[in-house]
Amino acid sequence: MKLMLHLIALSTFILCFCCKAKENSQSNNQITTPVIIDKSLTKIFDMSHKIDTAFVNGDILTLKISFFNVCKTDTFELVGNGKFAKSNPPLTGLFIRRKASNVDCKTNLTKELKFDVSALKYPLLNKVILNLDEQNKVIYTY
Repeated sequence: MKLMLHLIALSTFILCFCCKAKENSQSNNQITTPVIIDKSLTKIFDMSHKIDTAFVNGDILTLKISFFNVCKTDTFELVGNGKFAKSNPPLTGLFIRRKASNVDCKTNLTKELKFDVSALKYPLLNKVILNLDEQNKVIYTY
């Protein structure tokens, strides 16, 4: 009877451990790409998308975006010029840049994109405002 209880306890532990490992691997399926700093960047007006939600967790900015007239194979980057406005906290502008395939597509889709924004930390401070567009500003605290 004691052996049976030990086996049940051990199998429960193994089952819980396996489920947790699977859960972690599923949540990490989303690829996180770093923000691109391009000092020659000027403001990009791209009407091919609308940011539905934006939030920062740790160093990761998560964006849920609706894209219009794009291809399913298009990729998207988050770019900024690395400059900060003299505000408190400092503010920096970021833009979604579409890397289009060579095909003319008319697909509308919604994607969740994740970006590592750790390159945007302002020296000697612990907070930066990420200005994504006219409606979306996110506070990045580090």
